[in-house]
Amino acid sequence: MTQRKGRRLGLALIAAAVAGAFALVVSAAWAASPSVSIGTGSAAPGGTVSLELWSHNVASPGLGAWSIDISYDTSVVTPTACQTEHGAVCNTHFNTNTIRTAGATALGIAGDTKLATITFQCAQHTGQSAITVSLPDFADATIGGPQQIAAAISNGSVSCTTTPKVPTTGTGGPQDGSSFGWLIAALAAVGVVGLAAGFGTLSARRRD
Repeated sequence: MTQRKGRRLGLALIAAAVAGAFALVVSAAWAASPSVSIGTGSAAPGGTVSLELWSHNVASPGLGAWSIDISYDTSVVTPTACQTEHGAVCNTHFNTNTIRTAGATALGIAGDTKLATITFQCAQHTGQSAITVSLPDFADATIGGPQQIAAAISNGSVSCTTTPKVPTTGTGGPQDGSSFGWLIAALAAVGVVGLAAGFGTLSARRRD
């Protein structure tokens, strides 16, 4: 009887520990701040690579208007195309080293969304260019009074190399699917702690 009670207590401790860890991880994920990111990629000299521009974790009423500048090193890469989403526009020659994409929607775009895909061509030599994002305008869809959204920025890069790698998208940060990895790791760690606590309780019960 004593052993059975100890086993039940140990299982209850494990369940409580796992539930607590899950709640903490989920609440942290929901509390993630808004951000804008662009991907990283590479191509052979003379080749092309496409990078995705994303917004992340935009809360309701969603993203309503945006002007986003993407700067690059003209000696390393040249933009050749810019495909936008949500009816936005894009000017690959906004400045000598800057692309601008801009858009607006009264409906608002909440959560994570791709805003544009930009294609760069490498020069005929090796090199690396930072792809830098800035936000002249990034406002929500509040009717009658849009509010600026304070968003973090995750910049990218293009490498022109003889051994190009597959480009990564601009989903960046904890939104890359990595959140599932650290969720599993956190639950596993707490599960081990819970198991240790449970076995400790069982051992104590047996000694009694």
